[in-house]
Amino acid sequence: MDFSLFDRRGYPVVPVETGYAEWANDYDVTVAAGLDQPLLDSLRSVNWRQVRRAADLACGTGRTGVWLRNHGLGAIHGVDLTQRMLDIAASKHAYEQLHLADVAGTPLLSSAYDLCMLVLADEHLAELEPVYREAVRLLVAGGRFVLIGYHPFFLMRGMSTHYHRRPRSTRRLGSSLMFTSSANTSMLPARQASSSRSSVSA
Repeated sequence: MDFSLFDRRGYPVVPVETGYAEWANDYDVTVAAGLDQPLLDSLRSVNWRQVRRAADLACGTGRTGVWLRNHGLGAIHGVDLTQRMLDIAASKHAYEQLHLADVAGTPLLSSAYDLCMLVLADEHLAELEPVYREAVRLLVAGGRFVLIGYHPFFLMRGMSTHYHRRPRSTRRLGSSLMFTSSANTSMLPARQASSSRSSVSA
């Protein structure tokens, strides 16, 4: 669902590739660890040390890759849409491979991964079905797909993913920009999603 229906801030909108290329250098210090790491720490359905190979979709600067490496994973392959984010991920030496590609159509091998991760990226996908299909293609039988996302209710309340662009001069103020975003109500229980859609159309 197009975020513009809920926008309350009116920040200029930039494409994902453009925004993350600009935000990359400051990303790790401005995104709170509490958004993802406590959830990863609390997961009990994945035995991290039994994972032989993992695909980190939308790996960004490598936050998730570093977490996986610290929890015993050896072979981690990352995919992201922004080269600058991949450059930073590479500097952390957590990944065996890194690829510049869309998460819905990666160059990774089919049926080659015990685990697929998608962390803090789903709000940039207009539809979730393509990335679910890609995860199914990549995973071995019995593999796990872990998705940690920005709850659509945050977007519906007008709170989009955004960042602060640094000023080109010390005499000028920076500006806030937001990314192209979608509220994926398909992640909600059917009753909640139906209620959300009806309130928007009223």
